[in-house]
Amino acid sequence: MLIQGPDWLWQEGYNVDAPLPEGTSKQDVPAMLRTLLAERFKLRTHTVTKVAPSYALVLSRAGAKLAPAKHDTPFDNRRDRAGIHWRQNTNLANLAQAISNQLQVQMTDETGMSGTF
Repeated sequence: MLIQGPDWLWQEGYNVDAPLPEGTSKQDVPAMLRTLLAERFKLRTHTVTKVAPSYALVLSRAGAKLAPAKHDTPFDNRRDRAGIHWRQNTNLANLAQAISNQLQVQMTDETGMSGTF
């Protein structure tokens, strides 16, 4: 998913407290959220299907070389002077999402690895 919009879209922040009705499925949530945003914020959206670059985290033939995070290692998400994000104690799905957000391209985790690294 690639979201485009005016600059304020990335600068303004809102918290929406909207408990889900009992028995709501995970598949129902996006449509319910779109309805809530349209009714309460008058947000108008449209969906466009187009071919776009996408990337996937995959294992190399040599296998994974990531070390599992130690239980006492805190989550860390920081940026160094060169603008490179450093993460520790995070799972690969979150890493793929962080890279996707930074590069503004679709990226998924297809490693099949669970746990934090």
